[in-house]
Amino acid sequence: NNGGGAISDYIVQYKANTVGAVWTTFPNAVSTATTMVVTGLVNGTAYNFRVAAKNPVGFGATALVGPTTPMTIASAPVITTVTPGDSKVDLTWNAPASNGGGAITNYLIEYKIDSATALWTRFPRAASTALAATIAPLVNGTKYLFRVSAVNPAGTGPASAASPSVRKARCSSLSQRASQGRSVRTKSVTTPI
Repeated sequence: NNGGGAISDYIVQYKANTVGAVWTTFPNAVSTATTMVVTGLVNGTAYNFRVAAKNPVGFGATALVGPTTPMTIASAPVITTVTPGDSKVDLTWNAPASNGGGAITNYLIEYKIDSATALWTRFPRAASTALAATIAPLVNGTKYLFRVSAVNPAGTGPASAASPSVRKARCSSLSQRASQGRSVRTKSVTTPI
C-alpha cells in the first residue's frame, strides 16, 4: 500500500543486535530501488535492519528484519608439521588468523606431486574442523606438496603456503626444510615392535 501517493524514496537503517545500540541511517542517494548493499559493517557482528518508504506525505512505518551477520571468507591456515610414514603423510596446521566473521566448518586438503606441471588433487574426506589429518595412500619414494584451505559459510578461503613432505629419517630438520619450501621423498619405514 503506497498510501495513495507514488513512492519516491526508501530509507534504510541498521544497528548492532546488542542492548543499547542505536539506529544509523545508511547514507544513500534518493532511490526507489527495492534492493541495497549496506557497506561499512563489521564482519562477525550481528545487525538488525529496518526500511521505510517515502511518498508525498512523508515516511511510513518501518519493516524490520534481522538479526543477520555479515562475513567474508577465512584467511589461510598455516601448516605446522609434515610427518611422513609408510605410504602416508600426517599433516597438522594452525587455524586461520581470521575466520572472516563466520565459524570454520571444514578444512580442504590438497596434494600434488612435486612438479611444476602437476595439478592439485583434493584429498577426499568427510567435513572436519580438526587441525590434523593423515593423507593416504601415497606412493613411497615420491615427492609431494600439500596445502590446506579453511571453509566457512561465506565459502572457501585461500590455501596455505604449500608444504613439502619430508624424509622420516630427517624429522629433526622438518621445520627448517618446510620453511625453505624444500621437498623430499617419502619412504617405507619399518618400526621395530
